[in-house]
This record gives sequence, structure tokens and C-alpha cells, in this order.
Amino acid sequence: MEEGQTVPNGAVALTLADALHYTLQHMKIHRILELLSRKNDKIMQK
Repeated sequence: MEEGQTVPNGAVALTLADALHYTLQHMKIHRILELLSRKNDKIMQK
């Protein structure tokens, strides 16, 4: 850690937690969309 840094550790940790949460949400949504598109493909093939 450098001297005179304006961002406290707590804020950095919070930002990382937010980023992680957002990434997980995004992955979850992506997975759901993937499953939905697969179902559509199966329906289309019939």
C-alpha cells in the first residue's frame, strides 16, 4: 500500500464484492438464456 492513497481498504473490498456479485448475476442470466435458447432449438427441430 502506498502512502497518501485516497481510497480506503473498505471501499476497495466493497467494490470488489460488487463486481463479483454483478459477475455472478450476469453468469446466472447468461446460463438461463442459454438453457432457454436450447429449448427453443429443440422445439424448432420437431
